[in-house]
Amino acid sequence: MPNIQSVAWSPQLNLFAAVGGGAYGVYYTSPDGVNWTGGTITTSKVIYDIAWSPEQNLFAVTGINSSNVGVVYTTPNGTTWTLAKTFSAQEYYQSIAWSPALNKWALAGRFSSNVVGVIATTSDFATWNSPLNLNSGTSISYMYAVTWSPELHLFVAAGMSQVVNQGTLFYSSSDGSTWTQRLNTGQTARDIINRIAWSPTLNLFVAVGIDLTTGTSIIYTSSDGINWTLSNTTIGVATLLGVTWSPDRRLFVLVGENPFGRFYSMTDKPILPSYNEIMQYTYIKAKEDI
Repeated sequence: MPNIQSVAWSPQLNLFAAVGGGAYGVYYTSPDGVNWTGGTITTSKVIYDIAWSPEQNLFAVTGINSSNVGVVYTTPNGTTWTLAKTFSAQEYYQSIAWSPALNKWALAGRFSSNVVGVIATTSDFATWNSPLNLNSGTSISYMYAVTWSPELHLFVAAGMSQVVNQGTLFYSSSDGSTWTQRLNTGQTARDIINRIAWSPTLNLFVAVGIDLTTGTSIIYTSSDGINWTLSNTTIGVATLLGVTWSPDRRLFVLVGENPFGRFYSMTDKPILPSYNEIMQYTYIKAKEDI
Protein backbone atom coordinates (compact mmCIF):
# COMPACT_ATOMS: atom_id res chain seq x y z
CA MET A 1 0.00 0.00 0.00
CA PRO A 2 1.30 3.51 -0.80
CA ASN A 3 2.69 5.78 1.92
CA ILE A 4 1.61 9.39 2.41
CA GLN A 5 4.73 11.55 2.08
CA SER A 6 3.62 15.20 2.32
CA VAL A 7 0.68 17.58 2.67
CA ALA A 8 0.03 21.23 1.69
CA TRP A 9 -2.78 23.77 2.12
CA SER A 10 -4.29 26.10 -0.51
CA PRO A 11 -6.29 29.01 0.99
CA GLN A 12 -7.51 29.97 -2.49
CA LEU A 13 -8.96 26.50 -3.06
CA ASN A 14 -9.75 25.94 0.62
CA LEU A 15 -8.09 22.58 0.16
CA PHE A 16 -5.48 20.32 1.72
CA ALA A 17 -3.58 18.13 -0.76
CA ALA A 18 -1.48 15.16 0.36
CA VAL A 19 0.80 13.04 -1.85
CA GLY A 20 2.79 9.82 -1.66
CA GLY A 21 3.28 6.56 -3.47
CA GLY A 22 4.74 3.09 -3.65
CA ALA A 23 4.17 1.34 -6.94
CA TYR A 24 2.63 4.57 -8.31
CA GLY A 25 2.14 8.17 -7.20
CA VAL A 26 -1.00 8.96 -5.19
CA TYR A 27 -2.77 12.11 -4.03
CA TYR A 28 -5.50 12.87 -1.49
CA THR A 29 -7.50 16.09 -1.11
CA SER A 30 -9.58 17.41 1.79
CA PRO A 31 -11.38 20.70 2.56
CA ASP A 32 -11.20 20.20 6.32
CA GLY A 33 -8.20 17.95 7.08
CA VAL A 34 -10.56 15.22 8.29
CA ASN A 35 -12.37 13.78 5.26
CA TRP A 36 -10.12 12.77 2.36
CA THR A 37 -10.60 11.55 -1.22
CA GLY A 38 -7.82 10.40 -3.53
CA GLY A 39 -6.52 9.22 -6.87
CA THR A 40 -3.33 8.25 -8.70
CA ILE A 41 -0.72 9.98 -10.84
CA THR A 42 -0.18 6.92 -13.00
CA THR A 43 3.04 7.98 -14.76
CA SER A 44 4.81 8.50 -11.42
CA LYS A 45 6.15 5.99 -8.89
CA VAL A 46 6.50 8.08 -5.73
CA ILE A 47 5.56 11.71 -5.05
CA TYR A 48 7.74 13.05 -2.23
CA ASP A 49 6.52 16.58 -1.59
CA ILE A 50 3.90 19.19 -2.52
CA ALA A 51 3.73 22.99 -2.26
CA TRP A 52 1.16 25.64 -3.22
CA SER A 53 1.87 28.93 -5.06
CA PRO A 54 -0.99 31.46 -4.82
CA GLU A 55 0.80 33.72 -7.32
CA GLN A 56 0.96 30.95 -9.92
CA ASN A 57 -2.30 29.40 -8.72
CA LEU A 58 -1.00 25.85 -8.66
CA PHE A 59 0.28 22.98 -6.56
CA ALA A 60 3.71 21.65 -7.57
CA VAL A 61 5.04 18.24 -6.55
CA THR A 62 8.37 16.50 -6.87
CA GLY A 63 9.05 12.77 -7.06
CA ILE A 64 10.31 9.98 -9.30
CA ASN A 65 8.82 8.09 -12.22
CA SER A 66 8.78 4.34 -12.87
CA SER A 67 12.40 4.55 -14.09
CA ASN A 68 13.49 6.23 -10.80
CA VAL A 69 14.12 9.52 -12.63
CA GLY A 70 13.27 12.79 -10.88
CA VAL A 71 10.08 14.53 -12.03
CA VAL A 72 7.93 17.59 -11.23
CA TYR A 73 4.15 17.71 -11.75
CA THR A 74 1.77 20.66 -11.36
CA THR A 75 -1.98 20.98 -10.84
CA PRO A 76 -4.34 24.01 -10.54
CA ASN A 77 -6.99 22.09 -8.60
CA GLY A 78 -5.33 19.16 -6.80
CA THR A 79 -6.75 16.52 -9.14
CA THR A 80 -5.64 17.26 -12.74
CA TRP A 81 -1.87 16.75 -13.05
CA THR A 82 0.63 17.89 -15.74
CA LEU A 83 4.26 16.75 -16.09
CA ALA A 84 6.35 19.94 -15.83
CA LYS A 85 9.93 18.61 -15.65
CA THR A 86 11.92 15.39 -16.06
CA PHE A 87 15.45 15.56 -14.63
CA SER A 88 18.59 13.65 -15.56
CA ALA A 89 18.84 10.01 -14.54
CA GLN A 90 21.08 10.77 -11.53
CA GLU A 91 19.20 13.82 -10.21
CA TYR A 92 16.08 13.80 -8.05
CA TYR A 93 14.48 16.00 -5.42
CA GLN A 94 12.53 15.12 -2.31
CA SER A 95 11.18 18.52 -1.30
CA ILE A 96 9.84 21.69 -2.93
CA ALA A 97 9.00 25.20 -1.65
CA TRP A 98 7.73 28.45 -3.21
CA SER A 99 8.94 31.98 -2.42
CA PRO A 100 6.60 34.73 -3.70
CA ALA A 101 9.09 37.44 -2.73
CA LEU A 102 11.81 35.88 -4.88
CA ASN A 103 9.39 34.50 -7.49
CA LYS A 104 11.31 31.25 -7.10
CA TRP A 105 10.74 27.55 -6.46
CA ALA A 106 13.47 25.78 -4.47
CA LEU A 107 13.91 22.00 -4.58
CA ALA A 108 16.05 19.98 -2.15
CA GLY A 109 17.52 16.63 -3.16
CA ARG A 110 20.67 14.90 -4.28
CA PHE A 111 22.68 13.40 -7.11
CA SER A 112 22.32 9.66 -6.59
CA SER A 113 25.54 8.79 -8.46
CA ASN A 114 27.86 10.39 -5.86
CA VAL A 115 25.38 11.08 -3.01
CA VAL A 116 25.72 14.87 -3.10
CA GLY A 117 23.09 17.05 -1.43
CA VAL A 118 21.84 19.77 -3.79
CA ILE A 119 19.36 22.65 -4.13
CA ALA A 120 17.84 23.56 -7.51
CA THR A 121 15.78 26.70 -8.24
CA THR A 122 13.39 27.82 -10.98
CA SER A 123 10.67 30.41 -11.53
CA ASP A 124 8.61 28.61 -14.15
CA PHE A 125 9.82 24.96 -14.40
CA ALA A 126 11.14 25.75 -17.89
CA THR A 127 14.38 27.57 -17.00
CA TRP A 128 16.49 26.16 -14.17
CA ASN A 129 19.53 27.41 -12.27
CA SER A 130 22.37 24.90 -11.99
CA PRO A 131 21.96 22.67 -8.89
CA LEU A 132 23.89 24.05 -5.91
CA ASN A 133 26.10 21.57 -4.06
CA LEU A 134 25.53 22.03 -0.30
CA ASN A 135 28.31 19.66 0.76
CA SER A 136 30.82 21.21 3.13
CA GLY A 137 34.35 19.86 2.87
CA THR A 138 34.15 16.08 2.45
CA SER A 139 30.59 15.86 3.78
CA ILE A 140 28.33 13.42 1.94
CA SER A 141 24.82 14.71 2.48
CA TYR A 142 21.21 13.99 1.63
CA MET A 143 18.86 16.98 1.40
CA TYR A 144 15.31 16.01 2.30
CA ALA A 145 13.37 19.19 3.11
CA VAL A 146 13.02 22.87 2.19
CA THR A 147 10.47 25.58 3.05
CA TRP A 148 10.05 29.38 2.85
CA SER A 149 9.14 31.91 5.56
CA PRO A 150 7.72 35.17 4.09
CA GLU A 151 7.96 36.94 7.45
CA LEU A 152 11.65 36.08 7.87
CA HIS A 153 12.34 36.27 4.11
CA LEU A 154 14.15 32.97 4.48
CA PHE A 155 14.44 29.55 2.90
CA VAL A 156 15.22 26.76 5.38
CA ALA A 157 16.48 23.35 4.25
CA ALA A 158 17.43 20.20 6.15
CA GLY A 159 19.15 16.90 5.49
CA MET A 160 21.62 14.42 6.90
CA SER A 161 25.30 13.65 6.52
CA GLN A 162 26.78 10.14 6.59
CA VAL A 163 30.24 11.38 7.54
CA VAL A 164 31.53 10.54 11.04
CA ASN A 165 30.87 13.36 13.54
CA GLN A 166 28.20 14.86 11.32
CA GLY A 167 24.49 14.17 11.67
CA THR A 168 21.34 16.20 11.06
CA LEU A 169 21.99 19.35 9.02
CA PHE A 170 19.93 22.58 8.81
CA TYR A 171 20.66 25.36 6.27
CA SER A 172 19.12 28.77 5.55
CA SER A 173 19.16 31.21 2.62
CA SER A 174 17.59 34.61 2.01
CA ASP A 175 17.96 34.45 -1.79
CA GLY A 176 17.96 30.74 -2.72
CA SER A 177 21.51 31.04 -4.06
CA THR A 178 23.74 31.36 -0.98
CA TRP A 179 23.15 28.85 1.82
CA THR A 180 24.56 28.83 5.37
CA GLN A 181 24.75 25.77 7.63
CA ARG A 182 22.88 26.55 10.87
CA LEU A 183 22.92 23.26 12.77
CA ASN A 184 25.02 20.12 12.67
CA THR A 185 23.88 17.81 15.46
CA GLY A 186 26.85 15.51 15.05
CA GLN A 187 26.81 11.76 15.48
CA THR A 188 24.76 12.00 18.70
CA ALA A 189 21.56 12.84 16.79
CA ARG A 190 21.31 11.21 13.37
CA ASP A 191 17.76 12.22 12.54
CA ILE A 192 16.22 12.37 9.09
CA ILE A 193 14.19 15.58 8.66
CA ASN A 194 11.54 14.74 6.10
CA ARG A 195 9.63 18.04 5.99
CA ILE A 196 9.58 21.56 7.44
CA ALA A 197 6.63 23.98 7.74
CA TRP A 198 6.37 27.61 8.88
CA SER A 199 3.57 29.19 10.93
CA PRO A 200 3.47 33.02 10.83
CA THR A 201 0.81 32.94 13.56
CA LEU A 202 3.11 31.13 15.97
CA ASN A 203 6.33 32.52 14.46
CA LEU A 204 7.53 28.94 14.35
CA PHE A 205 9.18 26.42 12.06
CA VAL A 206 8.22 22.79 12.70
CA ALA A 207 10.47 20.08 11.22
CA VAL A 208 9.42 16.43 11.38
CA GLY A 209 11.13 13.13 10.68
CA ILE A 210 12.56 10.01 12.27
CA ASP A 211 15.27 9.20 14.82
CA LEU A 212 17.40 6.54 13.12
CA THR A 213 18.71 5.28 16.48
CA THR A 214 15.35 4.64 18.17
CA GLY A 215 13.15 4.30 15.09
CA THR A 216 10.65 6.82 16.49
CA SER A 217 9.28 10.09 15.16
CA ILE A 218 11.06 13.37 15.98
CA ILE A 219 10.08 17.06 15.88
CA TYR A 220 12.41 20.08 15.78
CA THR A 221 11.20 23.67 16.25
CA SER A 222 12.75 27.07 15.54
CA SER A 223 11.51 30.66 15.66
CA ASP A 224 14.22 32.06 13.37
CA GLY A 225 15.46 29.20 11.16
CA ILE A 226 18.88 29.50 12.78
CA ASN A 227 18.51 28.06 16.29
CA TRP A 228 16.76 24.69 16.49
CA THR A 229 15.35 22.75 19.45
CA LEU A 230 14.54 19.04 19.53
CA SER A 231 11.06 18.63 21.07
CA ASN A 232 10.59 16.11 23.86
CA THR A 233 7.03 15.49 22.67
CA THR A 234 6.36 12.19 20.90
CA ILE A 235 3.28 10.84 19.14
CA GLY A 236 2.22 7.31 18.30
CA VAL A 237 3.75 7.03 14.86
CA ALA A 238 7.07 5.55 13.78
CA THR A 239 7.91 8.03 11.03
CA LEU A 240 6.60 11.55 10.42
CA LEU A 241 6.80 12.24 6.68
CA GLY A 242 5.05 15.57 6.19
CA VAL A 243 3.76 18.72 7.90
CA THR A 244 1.93 21.89 6.81
CA TRP A 245 0.30 24.89 8.51
CA SER A 246 -3.25 26.14 7.86
CA PRO A 247 -3.64 29.80 8.96
CA ASP A 248 -7.42 29.66 8.44
CA ARG A 249 -7.83 26.68 10.77
CA ARG A 250 -4.89 27.57 13.05
CA LEU A 251 -3.40 24.10 13.02
CA PHE A 252 -0.54 22.06 11.68
CA VAL A 253 -1.45 18.86 9.83
CA LEU A 254 1.12 16.05 9.99
CA VAL A 255 1.26 12.83 7.99
CA GLY A 256 3.21 9.66 8.73
CA GLU A 257 3.17 5.89 8.83
CA ASN A 258 2.90 3.26 11.56
CA PRO A 259 2.71 1.08 9.48
CA PHE A 260 -0.05 2.62 7.33
CA GLY A 261 -0.38 6.25 6.29
CA ARG A 262 -1.91 8.38 9.05
CA PHE A 263 -3.04 11.99 9.44
CA TYR A 264 -2.52 14.05 12.63
CA SER A 265 -3.35 17.64 13.56
CA MET A 266 -1.29 19.82 15.90
CA THR A 267 -2.94 22.83 17.55
CA ASP A 268 -1.07 25.68 19.15
CA LYS A 269 -0.77 26.29 22.89
CA PRO A 270 0.68 29.28 24.81
CA ILE A 271 4.44 29.68 24.62
CA LEU A 272 6.06 29.42 28.04
CA PRO A 273 9.28 31.28 28.98
CA SER A 274 10.92 28.08 30.25
CA TYR A 275 9.91 25.89 27.32
CA ASN A 276 9.92 26.44 23.58
CA GLU A 277 6.38 25.33 22.73
CA ILE A 278 3.62 23.18 24.20
CA MET A 279 1.75 21.30 21.49
CA GLN A 280 -1.18 18.94 21.39
CA TYR A 281 -1.32 16.19 18.78
CA THR A 282 -4.64 14.73 17.69
CA TYR A 283 -4.97 11.54 15.65
CA ILE A 284 -7.35 12.18 12.74
CA LYS A 285 -7.48 9.30 10.32
CA ALA A 286 -5.55 6.30 9.05
CA LYS A 287 -5.20 5.76 5.31
CA GLU A 288 -6.90 2.39 5.58
CA ASP A 289 -9.98 4.30 6.89
CA ILE A 290 -10.13 6.67 3.91
